[in-house]
Amino acid sequence: ETGTLLGDGGLHPLGGKGPDVELGYTLARGAWGRGYATELGHALVAHAFRVLRAPRVVAQVEPPNLASRHVLEKLGMTEREERIAYGRPHILYAVDSGYAAR
Repeated sequence: ETGTLLGDGGLHPLGGKGPDVELGYTLARGAWGRGYATELGHALVAHAFRVLRAPRVVAQVEPPNLASRHVLEKLGMTEREERIAYGRPHILYAVDSGYAAR
């Protein structure tokens, strides 16, 4: 209604080549806790599986970011591995296309 930018999000091929896609989002602090990340995430996961025909959607999150970890779990994602990304520890979450079909 106000035209205020709340954040952004999108999908890109994992490692720049796919076939899996990585989901990412950033929200302005004032938009936290209002369900926007979950709503955006559901739309992006559905698009990845239905339109892009991706076999898997992944996301990386820093371990202390409990709010984002909860969002990813609401999208059906589960923890797959710990890794270093951007020089810091991250947890890789993923959901496979078969899960989304349920």
